[in-house]
Amino acid sequence: MIPFVEAACGLVAPTLGISSSQTKIPLCLVLSLPFAAVLKRLPDHRPDIKNIYSISVSLFYLLGIFSLWCGLRTLLISSLGTYVLSAFIKNKYMPLIVFVFVLGHMGFNHFRSFGKPDETVDIIGAQMVLCMKMTSFAWNIHDGRQPEATLSAFQKDRALRYLPSLLDFLGYVFFFPSLLIGPTFDMAEYLRFINLTMFDVDVPDKTSKTGRGRQRKIPSSSGPALKMFLEGIMWDFPLSNEYLSYSFLQRLFYLMALSFTYRAKYFGAWTLSESGVILSGFGYNGVDSRGKRRWDRVTNIEPWTMETAQSSKVVLEAWNKNTNKWLKNYVYMRVASNKKGVPGTKSSLFTFATLAFWHGFQAGYYLTFGTAAFVQICDYRRHLRPFFLNADCTPTNRKIYYDVLGWFVTKIAYDYLVMPVAMLDFKSSIICWYRLWFFGHVGIALTLAFFMGPGKQWIDRKLKKRGQLLVEAEATDEIVASSIVEASGSLTNPL
Repeated sequence: MIPFVEAACGLVAPTLGISSSQTKIPLCLVLSLPFAAVLKRLPDHRPDIKNIYSISVSLFYLLGIFSLWCGLRTLLISSLGTYVLSAFIKNKYMPLIVFVFVLGHMGFNHFRSFGKPDETVDIIGAQMVLCMKMTSFAWNIHDGRQPEATLSAFQKDRALRYLPSLLDFLGYVFFFPSLLIGPTFDMAEYLRFINLTMFDVDVPDKTSKTGRGRQRKIPSSSGPALKMFLEGIMWDFPLSNEYLSYSFLQRLFYLMALSFTYRAKYFGAWTLSESGVILSGFGYNGVDSRGKRRWDRVTNIEPWTMETAQSSKVVLEAWNKNTNKWLKNYVYMRVASNKKGVPGTKSSLFTFATLAFWHGFQAGYYLTFGTAAFVQICDYRRHLRPFFLNADCTPTNRKIYYDVLGWFVTKIAYDYLVMPVAMLDFKSSIICWYRLWFFGHVGIALTLAFFMGPGKQWIDRKLKKRGQLLVEAEATDEIVASSIVEASGSLTNPL
């Protein structure tokens, strides 16, 4: 590590109450802002210079700040190995071979780091991000070799019809604003960024000029980046972690506070990281219907949506969004469960196994993800929500009660689930759940027993009756019927 950087971390660490090594990632996230501002101002017609600059900043992080020479070697093995396999293996098994190679390499490092103290900064976080990039890259190369008629709209958009140059590829691998903790994205998006085709649909702002009065193709993003940076600082505000072993309610509410504290670390880190991505211009995502620029291309977390979610579906859509996209597009959708190629139970099980393995070997991950699978099966929203909607799918006067109850149940369920991920080891996780009387597991068992037993039959009869009334309304009033059909498309989204 560069001496003056080491000295600066040593001075800041006692003030923050953390070790010197733990200050390095926040330092890199903050430094990414001025570095991104420079990247944005490099010559528009020189993508090679942008790639070299981005790689150089990443090397400064890895070697100058972290002294991770072995970590650099690890990233090069995974990335260059993927590049070679993608170039020379041209059959349908290539993406699966890359998948096994990259995850196997990451699993080896998970095993090596197993049991190490959390204060030790290693390369595993960056390798987890790289794993998503490399597996998606292999699938993008594979899709580029297929007839276009066989691809979905998403696959057509991300397919790579040629093997990118090694410099472009390494620029993608070592894109410094997202190197350490993400967010992740596809190679096609990176190529559009450095070639500036990403901004072809932008509405020119004639009042925005830089340098010698020249119009720059990348629009200004300092405002959205500053907003994201300040939001990241807010979520990083420290909270107490002392345990309150009093009554059950006190333990329950402390659980909720502790869980929020755990999530807040990610809220802060991801939003700080995203601020650098936005400032570089990469966060650009076109314009909305009002002509306003959007900067949410790689948004990884929506804290407000996460904290106010009324169902597990909304929670999953707001948390670690880019990892969820990777799992959906490059794991779940790629594992066909039947002859028609439609994902099903096999895809779900394989996706769960991949997610757990991707995180590591600690028992806490498997306890959390295994229990979360049963929470998804409960799906109380699908069974109960229709009772709080009118025939035209508008909310009834009683829906506010459902909303409040849904928020509370969702919150305590996921606060309960996240404890093993925070504890990691099996014994501590079980003790934590035991001191809360395993209320989450009891609730899951009772819910499943109700919805899979007489309760389901009772609900089905009630909903069938409401459906019959709906049919009668459609027969007597074509206008009402038309409004029901239009509104039915919104049933999968919260009102």
